[in-house]
Amino acid sequence: MYRVSYLERLKSALIKLPSVGEKSAERIAFFLLSNRDTAEEIINALTDTLKNVMLCKNCHGFSEEEICEICKDELREKILCVVEKPEDVILLEKVLGRKWYYHVTGGVISPANNKTPENLYLKDIPERIKREKIIEVVLALPPTVEGDTTGYYIKNLIEQEGIEIKISRISRGIPRGSDLSFQDGQTLIDALTERKEL
Repeated sequence: MYRVSYLERLKSALIKLPSVGEKSAERIAFFLLSNRDTAEEIINALTDTLKNVMLCKNCHGFSEEEICEICKDELREKILCVVEKPEDVILLEKVLGRKWYYHVTGGVISPANNKTPENLYLKDIPERIKREKIIEVVLALPPTVEGDTTGYYIKNLIEQEGIEIKISRISRGIPRGSDLSFQDGQTLIDALTERKEL
């Protein structure tokens, strides 16, 4: 019976990483085997991170506590920026600094990919607006059909709760179909500054 070697298993696991193809996976695997101290350092860092980093119960971004530092920060503007992924929060924090609050949806509405409003973090947005006295919601979702659909769903959700609030979306300076993480800082600043009311 054919048995998959440990090296093949490692390469197969590495290929699952973003932007890592077969050749890159092979190079990384050989590097780790040849540099055992570095491999141990990575294993320990990954183990500790997986054990200690969770999703914030309030915004669903990455956190080392039940409620993240951003959500606890009372000095921010009462603006709620809605993003798709936890890493978008980290990206926008680098660009904007300590300025706004965030809400991570955990994806965009896409029935083909089994992403429905029920399995996204959408229904708690109106509650957060009321509880945290938010004055504006900025939709920083991907400029795609799915992103637009999710944005309009959120808008309707807020309106159904009878909440009167400014809802805007980031400017279309970001190419349609692209990911926030692929944009440079200035493009993101321009898109956020020149946001349009929805």
